[in-house]
Amino acid sequence: MQPISNTLTGSAALREEKAALRRRAHAARNAQPDKERLSRRICAGLQQLPACRQATTVLWYVHCRSEVRTMRALQEALETRGKCIAVPYCTKDGQGQRRLGLWRLEQLGELISGTWGIPEPPRERWQEPGRVIEPQQLDLGVVPGVAFDRNGGRLGNGAGYR
Repeated sequence: MQPISNTLTGSAALREEKAALRRRAHAARNAQPDKERLSRRICAGLQQLPACRQATTVLWYVHCRSEVRTMRALQEALETRGKCIAVPYCTKDGQGQRRLGLWRLEQLGELISGTWGIPEPPRERWQEPGRVIEPQQLDLGVVPGVAFDRNGGRLGNGAGYR
């Protein structure tokens, strides 16, 4: 696979190349057997990394579709003393551009089905005092991707959230 460029031009050819990469990556991910077992292994390995163990404020994505299952690891992270767990939600900025908000999660039961069917905090609680997390507060982010290159370049689902 060719490295995914960080300086995307938005040309039609580039958009089609990225769409083809997404289709191939999704097909491979969807065909993966025993996703629960593999997800437990991936998340356990992640949680043992020094960066994860030392981080106090961690952004965790909540899985959807065929992504690595994160709910069990997310629950474990919530139970870890001294950790602040943030989850994203889909919103728009003042100019109508897509962006992710960050919200401090206290328990999984607070989440409801949101944009794209992904569990997120209820809209009426997004600005609740003590729950807003600013990006600069994060020590570590666990984010999904459709594909990654060897340098860590990420190919997302293409919705364009920042």
